[in-house]
Amino acid sequence: GVDPGIDHMAAMQVINRAKANNGKITSFYSYCGGLPALSANNNPFGYKFSWSPTGVMLAALNSGRYLKNGYIVDVPAEKLFEHYWLLDVPGAGVFEAYVNRDALPYKKIYQLDDAVSMYRGTLRNIGHCDSWNMFKKLHLFDRKIKFDFSVQSPAQVMARLIGSPGKNIRKEVATYLTIPEYAITLHKLEWIGMFSSLPVAVSKNTAFDLFAHLMQEKLVFAPGEQDLLLQHHQFIIKYPDKTVKHTSTIIDEGIPFGDTSMARTVSLPVAIATRLLAEDKLKLTGVHIPILPEIYDPVLAELATLNISLVERTTNL
Repeated sequence: GVDPGIDHMAAMQVINRAKANNGKITSFYSYCGGLPALSANNNPFGYKFSWSPTGVMLAALNSGRYLKNGYIVDVPAEKLFEHYWLLDVPGAGVFEAYVNRDALPYKKIYQLDDAVSMYRGTLRNIGHCDSWNMFKKLHLFDRKIKFDFSVQSPAQVMARLIGSPGKNIRKEVATYLTIPEYAITLHKLEWIGMFSSLPVAVSKNTAFDLFAHLMQEKLVFAPGEQDLLLQHHQFIIKYPDKTVKHTSTIIDEGIPFGDTSMARTVSLPVAIATRLLAEDKLKLTGVHIPILPEIYDPVLAELATLNISLVERTTNL
């Protein structure tokens, strides 16, 4: 697929090329994100689902770990959205980046013996992390407390989650979070329907189910809208005579009224590799992560003919 998948191939192509020229990779940061294209970025969340809503929400409950300047950094799940930074992706803009699970095993997988920094992150539009951190503080990801959504409205659910009377739910949520009533997170909650006094038909019975249902109803692509797939790698490479920063970037948008970028980038690598196997052009046996040139060279080459290509940049440090 794309991540994991294209990210492995794009990384190893640079890593092996650098090693062939006596380079040592001392730092590797890998970022990936599926977002609405600018023309389709038309809701307060700055986000639309191009894959499973439940999967996106469950990923928000993960902890993270990475290596920075020789030190292991652990990010507990409850701090996930407090630990982020801004990243300028050339040709795409500035995004928030937060850690994507445990990056440490990839140091061994990629054979980066000299790396003192190793990171894998997720990209989102500006304002995402602060709001999603507050969603977690409001217990909207809770899967234990049960509700009867045939009689309880989202506003009543919210009041119960924060232990408030529910007379002015927007003000009560602002007080609970110690934020002003004009805060963008409150606008997002109101827009998505969490302050509504009308019951919502939800098949399951937790706050997690309600929030997932509301987002799945509203954070959707309209016909003809395009999604955006970003993948950005940053390497610090030390050669005998110089040290460089090398980046490898994919910026891909979906086809209007056709396949999304997420669908293409997830499925096409598998389809290409399957055909290579069927045509007996892959001589490997067994199961492999696509970190071998026998796999990534032909797959990346064909992806480029399908307009899914890497743009590489190098600057001296």
